[in-house]
Amino acid sequence: MEVTTVKLQKIGNSIRATIPKKIVEGLSLHQGEDMVVNVIDNSILLKKKSRRKTDKSSQFYGVLKEKKGPVDHWPSPEEIKSIWE
Repeated sequence: MEVTTVKLQKIGNSIRATIPKKIVEGLSLHQGEDMVVNVIDNSILLKKKSRRKTDKSSQFYGVLKEKKGPVDHWPSPEEIKSIWE
């Protein structure tokens, strides 16, 4: 998937970033769906809130935590999605 730039917008006391339609459709996101925001090494990770009893997000975090130095490959949406399937 191509890299997309979005502008941050002030909404009340918060800042908003809009997720492009291609990404929303590619990840099957829906309006009103709960999302979880994590900050990892000065990066923002936005993911669907797990409805399962076993949350596999810790697997993904573990992979990122072990990575040292610059990241040479960011996982595609399909790779990220496969963690939760």
